[in-house]
Amino acid sequence: MQTRNQRNLDEHLEELYQSLLKMGSLVEESIKKSTYAFLSYDKEMASEVKNSDKEINDLEITIDKKCEAIFALFQPVASDLRLVMVALKINNDLERIGDMATSIASKLISPEITEKFPEEIDIEKMCMLTQQMLKDALNSFVNKDEKLASAVILSDEQINNLKRKTFKRLIPFIEANPEKAKQSVKLILVARTLERIADLSTNIAEEVIFLTQAKIVKHHHNPL
Repeated sequence: MQTRNQRNLDEHLEELYQSLLKMGSLVEESIKKSTYAFLSYDKEMASEVKNSDKEINDLEITIDKKCEAIFALFQPVASDLRLVMVALKINNDLERIGDMATSIASKLISPEITEKFPEEIDIEKMCMLTQQMLKDALNSFVNKDEKLASAVILSDEQINNLKRKTFKRLIPFIEANPEKAKQSVKLILVARTLERIADLSTNIAEEVIFLTQAKIVKHHHNPL
């Protein structure tokens, strides 16, 4: 039979879990909107992303306070302790991804410019893969699915390769078309931001494996 203290802890953990799910949903939507705005040159959608950043930041603070309260009131141990530790880290990762969504939304490039970029540059593919990585990382947390988390970690290199390919193609393009340098640099910055989002999604997946297996997998290529 559960003690009253354990029931109270469980209630606090459930509130924390639900808040983190909301945070994940907000950030995932922000990334979808920011990449859509970037790919379609949608200034109105970009403004929506920027306006949503405050809600994400406020929720990050709320989640941090919930974690602090659980530590202070209950001194959790074992799996309960891991959940709170993971919540703190994922919360921070999600807030940073939210900031990056705002960054992408501030770097719209006119279609007249993007049509002239080298055909080998597939920023749309990079956007879609990054979105999927974040979605899978969040789903692995919701379902405590270490296999899906492992797949997220292994997929990070694909994003790294796309970023390197983008840089490799754009540098000579800028040299040959200096009048398009400013817009080209925007594309480079967006590619770099997408890579960082993929890295943070990988961090989330690594925390899921720590949560489910009490196993630290950072910097390992074979998470399972």
